[in-house]
Amino acid sequence: MVVLKTCLQVTHPSPSCIRVVASILRHECLRGFYKGFTTSLTGTIPARALYVSTLEVTKSAVGTTTV
Repeated sequence: MVVLKTCLQVTHPSPSCIRVVASILRHECLRGFYKGFTTSLTGTIPARALYVSTLEVTKSAVGTTTV
């Protein structure tokens, strides 16, 4: 969806979503829909790890305080 949204924003005469999907499939095959996925994961995985570890530390600290 992000690739489709970006393609729609970049094109000046606004084509329909179906035309953009067809164009991506025609020019880049299915791989075109996964452009930037690795880059996205590079930022998402560390952020999620930090979030989960902070959540667990907070739960541990609050759990011992309330008991």
